[in-house]
Amino acid sequence: MNNSFFLRLIILSAVLSSLYFRIYKNITTSKDLFWDTMVYYCGPLIFNQQGSGYGKLIECSKDLSDFKFVYLPIYLRLLDFSFVSQEIFQIIWLILLSASIVLIIFILSKIYTDFTFLNCLLISLFSFSAIPFYGYLSGNISNILYAITAAGILMSFSGKRNLITFGLILITIPSLFKIHMILFIMVPLVIIPTSEIRKIFILLPMPFLMILTNKYLYPIEFELLKSNIQILPYVGDMGVGSLQVINYLNSNILNLTDSFSSGRHNWEVNQNAMEKGKFFLDYVFYIILILLVFLKTYSLRLKTLSKDLLSDKKLKVSIALIATLMIIPRLKQYDMILFSLPAFYLINSSFFKDSMENLFNILDSKLIVQSFNILVLGFYVISGDNYFIYPVIVLIYILCIKGIKKENL
Repeated sequence: MNNSFFLRLIILSAVLSSLYFRIYKNITTSKDLFWDTMVYYCGPLIFNQQGSGYGKLIECSKDLSDFKFVYLPIYLRLLDFSFVSQEIFQIIWLILLSASIVLIIFILSKIYTDFTFLNCLLISLFSFSAIPFYGYLSGNISNILYAITAAGILMSFSGKRNLITFGLILITIPSLFKIHMILFIMVPLVIIPTSEIRKIFILLPMPFLMILTNKYLYPIEFELLKSNIQILPYVGDMGVGSLQVINYLNSNILNLTDSFSSGRHNWEVNQNAMEKGKFFLDYVFYIILILLVFLKTYSLRLKTLSKDLLSDKKLKVSIALIATLMIIPRLKQYDMILFSLPAFYLINSSFFKDSMENLFNILDSKLIVQSFNILVLGFYVISGDNYFIYPVIVLIYILCIKGIKKENL
């Protein structure tokens, strides 16, 4: 790791600013921390009491604002915590979240052995204006799912056939809860032996089969779930990732589609405003983006980014993780935990420095690298908004891909 005083100062600033703006300011303005937590308690609880868990949950807990349950019907049954009180559940959930974060950082320190555990912790949580830390404070289940994903990536990284198989299975498991997490299967794809790739194609249908199974077993509840998901573009909850950017370009610049709603989450939507096909082109362009990024990232298998085999694998995994973040459709703050360290590793690698010198015909790339360090490590958005993250990630990905082309001429 680059241990310059400049970088340490940036990280220290991010940590102190986060403690003030993300925790102290939240508490003093009466905003609850871990605000997503009670969704996983209240949805199944209301389902057990009233037969449907897809309505508003605010009546269940004073800690909930206007949230709804947006997961498959089977989880209304599996996530039944009614045997404990809300207070006990919150404590248990906080322990699970914290243990998951520690596990994620431990796994990252095993992949990125250039960093100590403390450096992994500080960079992972407090980079990108401390948005990953803000994601932890949300209490969302994604923090637990990402621990499983990280374990799967580590096993795939090992190069041992049995561990690779188990790792691929682990990477697939979170997608049974959040389907978009199947995108992380692209990470091992760039490093595992060719003979193991067929296992990926065996596992790819699993989340889709899970959806079809739920549709068959619980048809009425599945329709209620569909309604909750379909309404998201109209209630201001589409995140800040690829779909949001595509919609912005289509609606505000090209005038091809209507705009996603923005602002505070609000389920009160005029049903007459929800016309079919309103965002059809957005989804078409999103599929095209997935295919382009997938093919470009897959091509890393044919490239050599470093003469050192271990460094080569770390660079490829880092670029693949950045690529995955680029195609997460509904990017939220709790999706950031796995991406800060790979981004920091990339921009401080010899590969990135050499690429910048080749791309821009300069003798010294230090200024570019330090500028990216500020973008990745700095704390400069106190409100918690994270719209700036996606452009930074896309820029890092493009520069790395362009750098590969230059180096392999």
